Order: sequence, then C-alpha cells, then structure tokens
Amino acid sequence: MLFITAIYWNSKTINNYIIPSISIIGCIMLAQILPNLIPSVNPTGALIVILMNSMITAVVFFFMILGHWYLNVVSLPIKLLKHSVIVFSLFLSLRIFWDCIYFFITNYVDNYGINYNLWSFMFQFDGFLLAIAFFIGNIFPIILNILIWRTLKLQATQSATGLLYVSVVSILFSDLILKYYFLENGFTI
Repeated sequence: MLFITAIYWNSKTINNYIIPSISIIGCIMLAQILPNLIPSVNPTGALIVILMNSMITAVVFFFMILGHWYLNVVSLPIKLLKHSVIVFSLFLSLRIFWDCIYFFITNYVDNYGINYNLWSFMFQFDGFLLAIAFFIGNIFPIILNILIWRTLKLQATQSATGLLYVSVVSILFSDLILKYYFLENGFTI
C-alpha cells in the first residue's frame, strides 16, 4: 500500500480506482488480523463496528475539510455543508442505536463474579470512562450538529467550521477510549 501511495503521490490526475483500493486492502487486512488480536471477540461484529466508527471519523474529517474550503472559497453553496451535517447525523444516529442495543445485550462480569449489563457497568468506577466515551462520541456531537445546523442557517461558515473542529476532537477522544475498552474487555462498541 505504501508503494502504491508513493507512485501516485505526485500524480497530476486523480485515479478514482486507486484511492478506494488502498482503503479496501486495509479493511481486508484488518479482517485478517482482528481474530488474532482478540480471539474471544466475534470478528465479524467487531469488524462492522470498527468500520462504522472509522466511517464516522472519516465523515468528521471530510466535514472539517469541506468547512475549511468555505473559509477560502466564498462562493461555495451552503447546501454542501448542510448535506454533510445530515450524513454525519445519520451515521451518529446509527452508532447511538447500535450502542444502546449493545449496552443492553452485553454483560460484564467483575472480579467478584457479579454480572452487569453495560448500562450498569458505565455507572461504576471501572466503566466511568465508557460513559464519558458514550457522551463525547455520541451525545455531544449530536448537540454540536444541531448548533452547526443553526449556524449554517445564519450563513456563518466560520463559526460552523470552529464547531466542526470541536466535533473532530470529541470523536477522536471517544474512539481512543472505546479502543481501550475493546482491547481491555473485548467490548465491540
């Protein structure tokens, strides 16, 4: 993949087949590595969740780059940014839906042998960071999307871009915490 990237790095044209192929190869490699990384986890479910979280992160970065273009090119139509807010909100809604179902169906057994579902686990000492990750990765970005939508109605793209930066940071911190729980406890959130 590094070799393909090096060949096309200084290319004057964009090849729409090469760019996605690098990502697809990465997804295939992740699917091969994942069962060896954590053997106790369902690799198919974990791969789907990891890809969904990666899509959310990619949408946030795309969203931020698009917002940055609005700082430089004044005549861009605002509808592109509004469509991005809608797509980002849909991905976040899917993740919230999945997380809520997963928190109900997944149990955690503590050191004393007590069985908890993840909703109960989040309000204990060991699960406090999981509650933080759920808030800053799901609830906080939805609130930010509402603020971004209202800001875009005012045609204030600079303010919307600032809110996008905050959304990027919250999504990245949430993903770091969720990866910790994935590696530590095998939670595929």
